[in-house]
Amino acid sequence: MVKRTITIRRIAKPFTVFASVFVIFILLPTAYIAFSDYYSNRWYSLRFDEYRLSAMRSLAMTSLFFVCFSGGYLISSLNSSSSRKQKSKPLPSHRQEAYHGRRSGIKVINPLNPSSYYILKKHNFFYWMALISIILVWLNFALGGYEKLSQFGQDISKMEYRLIGFNDRNRILTAILQLARRLTLPFCAIYFILIAAYSKNYSKVFIISVVFSLLVGIVITLDRGPFMLFLVMFAYIFYCTSKNTFRIGIYGLVLVGIMITLGGALTFIQHNIQDFSFDEVLDTGNEFIVNRVIMAPNFVPIELSYGLFDFSSDKLWLKHARITALFTGEYVGTLQDNSVYVSPVGAVADIWRNTGLTGIILIGIFIGFYFKAIEKLINYSDPIISVAASFTVITLVFYFVYGTFFSQGVFLQMVFLYFILKYVQSDGKIHCHLK
Repeated sequence: MVKRTITIRRIAKPFTVFASVFVIFILLPTAYIAFSDYYSNRWYSLRFDEYRLSAMRSLAMTSLFFVCFSGGYLISSLNSSSSRKQKSKPLPSHRQEAYHGRRSGIKVINPLNPSSYYILKKHNFFYWMALISIILVWLNFALGGYEKLSQFGQDISKMEYRLIGFNDRNRILTAILQLARRLTLPFCAIYFILIAAYSKNYSKVFIISVVFSLLVGIVITLDRGPFMLFLVMFAYIFYCTSKNTFRIGIYGLVLVGIMITLGGALTFIQHNIQDFSFDEVLDTGNEFIVNRVIMAPNFVPIELSYGLFDFSSDKLWLKHARITALFTGEYVGTLQDNSVYVSPVGAVADIWRNTGLTGIILIGIFIGFYFKAIEKLINYSDPIISVAASFTVITLVFYFVYGTFFSQGVFLQMVFLYFILKYVQSDGKIHCHLK
């Protein structure tokens, strides 16, 4: 039998992903706001001097969190290095090759060969995870998920159309949809796309069904963020497998252009606006990138977290946090009066308004330890799992920046990522034929 090969040339390290995204999208814009005359007073009547003070508080807590995160990661790394020396346990051969910078990268030779213990023991798990996720997405669509699409172009106000699916859907169905489109389907899509590159063990119909169901799960709500991550998923697969770094850069610029265009178009569509020109799409897309992607994660927390809670304020201590709905059943909806306390202010600002300075320090250290643990698990996973898991890290960091920390989604993402990596290594072996 002729063996096909696929080469995984690079994988984004969790620490690098977190640090680069945090610095570029949080620290630098926050510093710009704090040390300039930037003033965005959209929700609460903060005076200019109050806004400046809140901006400085935001910069201080953001910087402290990053220091604590880096410290936790460093301490965990030192402990791991010490333990490895004591046990004399080297990295797997394919990881030594990857981290020593060999141009050949990580080459997987037909891991679907029946002699592979990993495939015999583990691959059915991902097949069933994908199949169940597909069923759940279409079940959600059949039970009302189609409503937003069916109402497009009808005589309905922009805001009313925008809020379809927020508070008027069954909470269980909403949670199922989020679980499928944020966790299981992206993971399975990457897994089976890479397998399809060199094996015919899975039909094209099945793999296309995985990707298409993921797209349907995204289209149901017309949210811009999941669409962007859908594009990034394919870009990341190309990044991990492409030999030509120049081509990666060119395709990266093309991706930005597509995101600007798509972001602009979706802004009109999600508000039930049909009459718009291409120039308007580009203008709105540029505004989307600058204001929503770069600036909003920084001026929103200044007003809705640091502006409402100073050092002496009583913190929320998860009183309204959506993660508590897993235990209490009380879920704060988007249109409720106290929804301001669950507004997407970013992970750091959410930690601040719920736990204050203590939480910033302790949770920052914990996240550093967590990312080191995930990085270690990825290093000892087979290359295909490593690509899928490292992309899940990217989506997790995305929700750290644009969501909240004490949410069901972030909690489930962190748990899913850790236990899926532990599961694929549960027999203690490296699970692919490697060269």
